[in-house]
Amino acid sequence: KEQDRKEMLEKVGLLHEICEGLRHLHEHSIMHRDIKPENVLLTMVRLINLGKQHQDIGLRMVGYNSKNNLRKTLCGTPLYLAPEFITTCRYNDAVDVWALGVMAYEFFTNEFPFKIKSVNDLIKIVLIV
Repeated sequence: KEQDRKEMLEKVGLLHEICEGLRHLHEHSIMHRDIKPENVLLTMVRLINLGKQHQDIGLRMVGYNSKNNLRKTLCGTPLYLAPEFITTCRYNDAVDVWALGVMAYEFFTNEFPFKIKSVNDLIKIVLIV
């Protein structure tokens, strides 16, 4: 039980750091657009880096205005795509928050939040949400 508690507290701490990193990006008008576990990099001193593997920042959108500038480019990983990507392809930084929620669920349960067999199944489920 104590080990489970320590593991949970560590996960909460890491998720907090990820949230802070995402908040920092959004405050500087940067949308990540591909939040997923593979793009949360942990340094040797356990600091979080919201990058991409090999630090490819190709999907980040810099200089947007989250209040009135809706992007139209479809990008990201299907399992973490927000409903806006699917329904209208017009979105703002809320898509990062959706992906963070999907990732957090997966992080704490070791399961994906949607029981699917294909991307089409995922689209149907996300559209219901």
